[in-house]
Amino acid sequence: MSGREQGKALLKNLSTQVKEALNDDGELIVHKRGVEAMVDLATDLTGEDAPVGLIVQRDGGLRIKLLRKDRPGLITIEWQRPIGALVTSWERMDKTGGPFKFVWRDSDESFVEMGLGTELYTWLTATLADVLYADARKG
Repeated sequence: MSGREQGKALLKNLSTQVKEALNDDGELIVHKRGVEAMVDLATDLTGEDAPVGLIVQRDGGLRIKLLRKDRPGLITIEWQRPIGALVTSWERMDKTGGPFKFVWRDSDESFVEMGLGTELYTWLTATLADVLYADARKG
């Protein structure tokens, strides 16, 4: 194989890797998914199916804070582009949890917690019930 043929093979391999990571505009696909996830979360948390009394505060373009009036507690969700993950945490009175990092998994087409595999909405629902809506739990 000539030097040019080897070079073409290397370029083809690089092109394949780039197409797997970047969209047609040159933007990282995972970044686009992260931004879309933040928009979807904000929409879902303020829509008609959102828990009553939930306050969603935008803190910059890619961070939201979840609160309830006159209730101690805070949940933070942020897209962190440098690590390609949604990072969440919670605070309630003198307790804190996190950071929890959620990465995109193609097989499920969802964000799942690194190491544990918990899906983002499953984590969020449980955390909302525990941190901001403990008074609404039955039993």
